[in-house]
Amino acid sequence: MTRCGDLMKLNPTSRALNATAVELANVLKEESAGPLAIVDVKNGNKLIGVVTFKDLVVGVLAEDRSAKETTALDILSHEKQFCRSEDSISRAITLMDRYHVSELPVVDSKMHLVGTILQEDISHRLEDPEIPLDAASVDLIMSGQEDLSNVRTIL
Repeated sequence: MTRCGDLMKLNPTSRALNATAVELANVLKEESAGPLAIVDVKNGNKLIGVVTFKDLVVGVLAEDRSAKETTALDILSHEKQFCRSEDSISRAITLMDRYHVSELPVVDSKMHLVGTILQEDISHRLEDPEIPLDAASVDLIMSGQEDLSNVRTIL
């Protein structure tokens, strides 16, 4: 079975808990990334949460906070918008659909950030006829339970 760790890209973009909303917005803008992993640098890059454009809008603009003084810790989401390296790609597909994101942070068994898995990489993996697809992913795709327009697959 293909695991998230098999498809993840190493050296993911992340920011520390004390990164300002200005810095977070610039990273999200420049890299068109989302969600942005927020890590505890002092604890081996342990994933604490993520920040999305929505978190910035709701946590800074809607609350009338200063973007220069608001930190990632103030606005991050603690929802489980990540997958573990041993998770199946069907789990990644489910999470991407649930949270309407095109990438997810990947963590190890101790919650340390180890990579990122992209919707595009899953799509390429699903399109490759040379590599067998795991049964759980086939079942998920064929069930129609997930909105796979996000995944852009061709089966």
